[in-house]
Amino acid sequence: MMSDQELDARLAAARGVRDETLPALPESFLDLLRSEGSADLPRSLELLFPEEPASVVAARQLAEDARSGRRTSPRARRRTLVRLGAGVLALAAAWAVAVAVAPSDRPTAPDGRTDVPGETVPGAIDLVAVEEVTFPLTIGAPPPGVTPLFSRWGGVPFFGDQPLVHAADYTSDSGDRVLVVLYPQDPRGMDDVGLGDEPAGTVAVGDAEAEVLRGDGSTELLWARPDGTWVTVSGEGAYDSPSALIPVAASIVDRPQPLDLQFGLAPAGWEVGGYEESRSIDLVSETQPDELLRLSLWAFGGDEALDGALEGITFTGIPEPVTIQGGAGRIALGNGGDGSCACWYVVGQFPGANRLFLLLGSDGLSREQMLAMAEQVTFTP
Repeated sequence: MMSDQELDARLAAARGVRDETLPALPESFLDLLRSEGSADLPRSLELLFPEEPASVVAARQLAEDARSGRRTSPRARRRTLVRLGAGVLALAAAWAVAVAVAPSDRPTAPDGRTDVPGETVPGAIDLVAVEEVTFPLTIGAPPPGVTPLFSRWGGVPFFGDQPLVHAADYTSDSGDRVLVVLYPQDPRGMDDVGLGDEPAGTVAVGDAEAEVLRGDGSTELLWARPDGTWVTVSGEGAYDSPSALIPVAASIVDRPQPLDLQFGLAPAGWEVGGYEESRSIDLVSETQPDELLRLSLWAFGGDEALDGALEGITFTGIPEPVTIQGGAGRIALGNGGDGSCACWYVVGQFPGANRLFLLLGSDGLSREQMLAMAEQVTFTP
């Protein structure tokens, strides 16, 4: 089985990969997948079929995840990725940003344009300024030269009864890694939490006593904090020992850190639903938790990349060229074909950052509201 270090290296190499840059798969392997005997293969292997753009596959898979409320912890997600193989990893890393929202029965405009509705109607959702999205902890002695990736999931009705969990992943290009996860309770009693398999004694972390857990190529410290929350600090590579992890663990303080990616405006009554590896933020409606907004970092800039972000998605009309934050953009309303998102798609460029963003939102919002929100999103790497 591929080690976590090898997986990290392959994930890093997959950043920025596009469909057209990937090598063709052997025809014999594709024939096997298409055969009648392949019906019981995991759905994720559909990513390997070249006939369907990876953006469509990612949108459909994440649509299913959104409808069922499925989310996994970073460690569980990594184990899943190992099983899929390098080809799927490259596609997932390049395209896996989409979200599903409940479709409405709104008809399309007679001319097929996507600017439906164009007028604000009584009872329409108001847009308001939003608070900065943050990660609640700061690690005072993090691995040097590594930018953390922040994640959050659970704690809102969209996730069912999953508790609120935060994670900060510090992974270097060499494969050294520190993963800090904040839980609201003892994670040993929670579902879908992958902890080290072998207890290996205890160590002092400040005034707390931490349990040491050993796994396959990793060491983990687990302890309760004075406020009743729990923390795990896991280390791999150079941090695969209690002595290397203790200074990191002891430096954790309650000081929020803002994410690089931010909303500026959002519908009134919506709250943060989660964020994933600092590359996407979900907002959810407090009254209709199955309705979502997702802001995601996409590819690097350029008109070709703008159109590529919408490749393979079916819309109610032709994607409309618009100006967003002074640059070229696109807006379109998805029709929900092939199980993808029946929602607004807005693609824009962050000024000066040479990065695209993809904003997906409920079709209960208007074209003007989606564009107003797109004007206020920011990225400060």
